[in-house]
Amino acid sequence: MESPIESDFNGYGPTALAYSSAVPQSLVGRAEPDWIAGFEESKKTNGQSAGLKKRLYSPVPQQMAKPPRKEAPNLTPNQPRPNGKSSIDSLKDKYAKELEWRVIRARESFYQQIREKEKLKKENEEMAQLLQAAGIPYKSSFTRKPSLTSSYYTSHSTGSLSESSGNRTPRIAGSPFKPPPSSFQAPAPPIPHSPNTSGANRGLPGPFSHSGDYHGNAPQAFLNGGEYVSQESIGMAITTDQKTPSILSVPQVKQHGGIFSDHQVLIKFVYDLEHVCVDHKNLMCTRGSNSNPTTLSGHSLMITCPTDDYYQRNPHDHNYHRMPDIPAEDLVDLIQMSYPSYDTVLAGGELAPIQGLEIIQKHERAWEITLDDFGRLTKELLKYMNCYGFGATLPTHALYYELDKLFTRKDQERQAGVYGPNAAGVVNRTTCNGKQYTYQRLAGYGSIPANARDSYGDTLGGFGSAIAIDHKSWRKLKNGTYTGKLYAIPDRGWNTQGTLNYQNRIHTFAISFTPAPDATATSPSPPNLHLSYKSTLLLTDPLGNPTTGLDADLTGGLTIPNFPLLPSATYTGNGFGQAGSGGRRISIDAEGLVLNNDGSYWISDEYGPYIYRFSASGKLLTAIAPPPAYIPRRNNTVSFTADSPPVYEPDRAVIPSDPESGRSNNQGLEGLTASPDGKTLYALTQSALINDGGPDNPFRRQARLLEYDVSRPSNPTLSREYVVTLPLWTDPTEDEDEQTKVAAQSEIHYLGGGQFFILARDSGAGGGQDSSTSIYRHLDVFDISSATNIKSADNDAIDGSIASDEGVLEPGVEAATYCSFLDFNVNSELARFGLRNGGEQGAGLLNEKWESIAVVPADGKKGKDGVFFVLSLTDNDFITQDGYLNNGQYRYTDESGFDLDNQALVFQVQLPSRKNRS
Repeated sequence: MESPIESDFNGYGPTALAYSSAVPQSLVGRAEPDWIAGFEESKKTNGQSAGLKKRLYSPVPQQMAKPPRKEAPNLTPNQPRPNGKSSIDSLKDKYAKELEWRVIRARESFYQQIREKEKLKKENEEMAQLLQAAGIPYKSSFTRKPSLTSSYYTSHSTGSLSESSGNRTPRIAGSPFKPPPSSFQAPAPPIPHSPNTSGANRGLPGPFSHSGDYHGNAPQAFLNGGEYVSQESIGMAITTDQKTPSILSVPQVKQHGGIFSDHQVLIKFVYDLEHVCVDHKNLMCTRGSNSNPTTLSGHSLMITCPTDDYYQRNPHDHNYHRMPDIPAEDLVDLIQMSYPSYDTVLAGGELAPIQGLEIIQKHERAWEITLDDFGRLTKELLKYMNCYGFGATLPTHALYYELDKLFTRKDQERQAGVYGPNAAGVVNRTTCNGKQYTYQRLAGYGSIPANARDSYGDTLGGFGSAIAIDHKSWRKLKNGTYTGKLYAIPDRGWNTQGTLNYQNRIHTFAISFTPAPDATATSPSPPNLHLSYKSTLLLTDPLGNPTTGLDADLTGGLTIPNFPLLPSATYTGNGFGQAGSGGRRISIDAEGLVLNNDGSYWISDEYGPYIYRFSASGKLLTAIAPPPAYIPRRNNTVSFTADSPPVYEPDRAVIPSDPESGRSNNQGLEGLTASPDGKTLYALTQSALINDGGPDNPFRRQARLLEYDVSRPSNPTLSREYVVTLPLWTDPTEDEDEQTKVAAQSEIHYLGGGQFFILARDSGAGGGQDSSTSIYRHLDVFDISSATNIKSADNDAIDGSIASDEGVLEPGVEAATYCSFLDFNVNSELARFGLRNGGEQGAGLLNEKWESIAVVPADGKKGKDGVFFVLSLTDNDFITQDGYLNNGQYRYTDESGFDLDNQALVFQVQLPSRKNRS
């Protein structure tokens, strides 16, 4: 049967419009509304078909035949539609701006309500504490409101905050409004949700929903327009006008890898495909002269139609169709009719765009898809889109055909060995807050023997604790080899059987690196990264006395004018269990390194946990003590010991072993980095402070990040402070109830624009360990741009806390966004250099402790193409059977029986453009 509505509408080309099977019975054969006369007048100027009126309101049989499926054996795209008239385009621009305006108003209303909610909650908690302290009984009447993901859309109401009857959630109206910034981009129309008509929660399944456990940050909710808000803070639906309900739903999302972790990308995909049919909204978004909702037709893009308050501000713009002014529940029903269920394929093998998105996400190779791929795929799919009365559809076979084309192209590029800024041959991609990161390949490997020695005769071990490359020295030679100067620090010397009086130091190496792009698992490359030892700088206190790696004393510390109380170790003999006069030295467990333009060094430490600045000659110039919340305390006094007794005093007891507040043992300021201009310093604890859920798994997730203004190095000031929620991993070697553990961080590197690399890993797996298989060894990304600045007198005081004993963040504290990125343990990449994760102990097995990162441009200059190398080195804990310390006078043999070489890896990555990083 021929469709009752077939028209060349507005000059946009051939169109097939048909009523959906979901059309209510009352829409069939409806009468012509009074306003059609006005429409007849307006259409004369818009060039609409003269027969439109008759066809639009012709009686419709109850059982309509489904529209004939478009046969496309060769998948020939539809003919492109010519552009519409400029007047229509102008109106569309106005309506897009109107939508921007309304979304911003909704966002402001949302955040204002959240602030009021948090304030009220705090007042209620304080009142409850006062009542409880006074012994006055009380009964709480507060209940959690349903989340936006399952909210029932409200009908019209007045006032700033009102409650609807039944199970409906409150709405916000009449809130202040500011014009949008000039750079604001119109968000995609939100995806409608199932209404909660029965009082039960019925969330939206599919690509925007979440299920199962989260790995990384706590669950987050996505607000249309690009803002993220914590799930706990959501308790109300939002409308932006007292007359017209606004569909601003906030679907919960699961953290996916690659581009699917960026929800704006997903929404844009759906919107771009739906937008093909926006030209037909004159037909799809009509309004009758009476208030009977059964006289309406609708489309999932109907929210883009102008609203009543738009006409109040633009009284001359009266000829265009308006948003239906109907009760909210009826509007939701209408939208639901335009939204196909996920488990239903439309007539003739057609898919709704959001169904197509779900198919793409579930594809076994979806992790390979890049932003460029997604844009190209969208462009190709647009050629196949069809417009029906209730939305855009896509032929199923066209989607699979274009996916096959995409992955075939990627396979061909990979086989051709294509690498570079736009290469398809990559290991992994991820997008973090709109910025894309690509792991292109493992590019290099090298090592230094476990028994190598420095210029003082001591074992050259553990220097992967922290590294830094002098960027002024980094060069790319004509033959493709890279050269440069690398600085590295060991932590506190050989300490697997106890600490020793090892003087802290900085080593210098010459780098020679020649990429091996042709390396394969069947024809692996030999080591192509060569580190040549050059020199060692010994570190001293301000008076010129050596520093030490010995565990700090239980109480007290060294007092030096113009310095805070410094962690120190009192030792007997020579501090190696041999004869000597004894003494006392500043204790440093060095873990982070930053080079300064004046030749000085910033070094972070775990004992304090402090940050020190040393001169180019190695003398201590400045010491930064963190807020009191970080300082370890036992028995109500400062206690810098990490319960790591000396080799010569293994039975020394520390009671209690763990501090009662402050940093956990050996979990101090492990990560250190600086802004490119060197004026801002960032330091991150290895895991949570005792007061924030440490030291036990799985509660020690909330690491604290300190931001210091060091523009005046002699007078650094704490400017901000943030929380980074560390990822979890499952340890298969433990009992079931103890398998969940925190991947503590070992290093950070500032990338710009509020984003950082972070090296997070498991422990107890790798070379020299009982288990050889690492589960989590990652270079990830975190972003502080939307994180809460937790710097305050309360949070930073002794025992100051931002999380519960179980590591749950306090209300109002938003952690940095955490994004999983580069996995060290991909055996297909490791095999290209004869390496592996897991298997027998021996050659090629990765060591346990990867603790450092340095980033240098692959072009040997400034990295304008975005391709960089990331170097990472291990801390081998000085494990060797041929070890020497104390200027070569102290001989040791590690009881493990292993010789662990100092290993180094080079990863080739594609970073966001310089503009996006800044």
